[in-house]
Formats: sequence, C-alpha cells, structure tokens
Amino acid sequence: MSTLTDMPRRRHPSAALLVPALLAAAGLVALLLYRVIAPEPGTMWRSGTKIHDLKRLRTGNKVALEGIVTFADPLEHRFYFQDDTGAMRVQRHVDEPIPRPGTRVFVTGKLRDEFVPTIGINSIELTELKVTNAGVAKLPVAQRRAIRSLFFDASLGEFVRVETEGIVIAAWPQGDRLRLELSEGGFRIPVTILDASELVPATLLDQR
Repeated sequence: MSTLTDMPRRRHPSAALLVPALLAAAGLVALLLYRVIAPEPGTMWRSGTKIHDLKRLRTGNKVALEGIVTFADPLEHRFYFQDDTGAMRVQRHVDEPIPRPGTRVFVTGKLRDEFVPTIGINSIELTELKVTNAGVAKLPVAQRRAIRSLFFDASLGEFVRVETEGIVIAAWPQGDRLRLELSEGGFRIPVTILDASELVPATLLDQR
C-alpha cells in the first residue's frame, strides 16, 4: 500500500505562475497609484504644505493644500478654509461651485501674488486653482476672543474661526442675509449672518 509520502508529487504550473503574476499586478497598482498621487514637478504636495508655508514661497511656486471649509459666501462667490496653521480665502468664478462649510477640500494652484507682511495673508493669491471635495469633516474649534484682541493679538491668524461677543449697535438686511455691527470697549467689527430672512433687525439692536 502506498503512503502519502510515497505518492508522486505533481507540479502545478498555474501555482508557479501565481506569485509572479501577483507581483506584476502589485507593481501595476503601485505604478497607477504613483501616477494618480504623485504631484507635478515643482509642486509642494499636500501632505507637507500648510497655509502658513505660503508666506515664504515665491511667485510661480505650485502648491497643494488641505483644509476644512469654515465659511462659504455664495453671493461673493468665495469660501474660507482652515488647517492647523492658519486659514485663507479662496475666490471662485461665478460658474464654479462653492464647497459647503464642514467640507474637507484639497486646493491646488500656483502662487501669483506673494505674501506682503503689511497686508497679511489676504495678499497671497493663487491662480490655476483646482478645488477637490474630500468628504465631510468636523469644523475646527472656534477660538474665543474679545473684540479688542481681534485687532492686536498677533498670535491669532487671519480668517480663522473665532467666537466673540458685543453689543449690536447697527443691523440692516441685505437680501436673505443680515449685516450687524458689534461694539465692545470702543472697538467695532462687522458681522454677516447668512440665511437670516426670518430675523427682525430692530429686535437685535442694543442686544448682546
């Protein structure tokens, strides 16, 4: 009687070809991923580029940023997005969609106007913009600040989410939005409330 060890062993050519085939497939997938993910030459890729880095770049540098939309203004056709180093405003054309607040976005483009310290982050302008939605994310925590500190606190980045309070000294409608002016300690700031058609401006005056 033949035992299992005495039986002749059969070779399986298909099994021998399986490993090289899998390796070839893995190489193809890696190549495809590289072609999809790899940035263009001269681009600072999103994994290492932060909004704060834009202050040291030069005209013509290509950048790729990632952040969360904190405010969208369909009337002005622009939005603001923020990462862990700062925030910036992105102006869109009238035929381009505006991402909603709470959307994680990838923003790529080329630096057209460099950072000017006397103007601030608003001096930076990107051209050849491409905005890609990457799902929903939690809004960054708003920093609580007194109105006075919004003018003098150098540690507070421009366009970042803040929470403040003051007395409403002026209120007027503008379409479906409401414009307010808040005052505290002799300092004033403008505030815009979107989708505020149901609010009555007169009831907000002199309120905190």
